[in-house]
Amino acid sequence: MTDIPDYRVAFDLVSVGYRAWWFPLSGLIFIGIGSGILLVPRLLGIRPSTYTKAIAVFIVGFATLWTCVSFIGTYGEYRRLVHAYHAGTYEVLEGVVEGFEPMPFTGHQDESFTLKGVKFRYSDYQVMAGFNNTTSHGGPIREGRRIRLWHVGNAIIRLEVDDPLMRRDHAHNLTVRPVTQLAGMHFRRRGTDVSRAHP
Repeated sequence: MTDIPDYRVAFDLVSVGYRAWWFPLSGLIFIGIGSGILLVPRLLGIRPSTYTKAIAVFIVGFATLWTCVSFIGTYGEYRRLVHAYHAGTYEVLEGVVEGFEPMPFTGHQDESFTLKGVKFRYSDYQVMAGFNNTTSHGGPIREGRRIRLWHVGNAIIRLEVDDPLMRRDHAHNLTVRPVTQLAGMHFRRRGTDVSRAHP
């Protein structure tokens, strides 16, 4: 019975929500910088040169475009995967992790593994809606570990990992708890017997 997988949820797309908000939001910093180049001199009574105005307008324009495009891209991917999650248009794989290649802490290569012949690649340094927590950054994937995942293409939208500690806890409950209960019943019976023997 202890060989039966006891899964715990390591990642769920709907539960974690839209995580890539910081990516498009970073464009607002440059919008602020460009706006500052235009406004601060005027507040100080200084007339900015034509070159300075052109640089500021370029920064604001490019940052605005960056913010819009990156938001549409990242949030669009997130909504597409959420729709697949609720519509059930995904595939479920369950088995043992094979061909695991961890990512170094500093990056430089993706982490990857194969499950039931399907290869998955991901990285903490990539902006993606699906699971991307590598082992070097505390992720749960290990060679030979039994997992169950829901995926749309290469995007993992839900990940469950077998937890040996949970299996041991369950086995402990199945074996130790009844003995404890029986011991308590035995003590109560002994107490009853004693009370009858000594009214």
